[in-house]
Amino acid sequence: MRKKRRMMIIFKTIFHILIITMFTLGLSACGYKAPPFYLEEQTQNDTKS
Repeated sequence: MRKKRRMMIIFKTIFHILIITMFTLGLSACGYKAPPFYLEEQTQNDTKS
């Protein structure tokens, strides 16, 4: 009984750490970002080279 309770506490702790980590990464804008856009001056200079 004691071992089962300890494993349950460890599982809950790991689960909550994962949830908090995913939430903070979501807030910090990790993930998809729009593709970069270039100014016309830069693209023209690149094509002349």
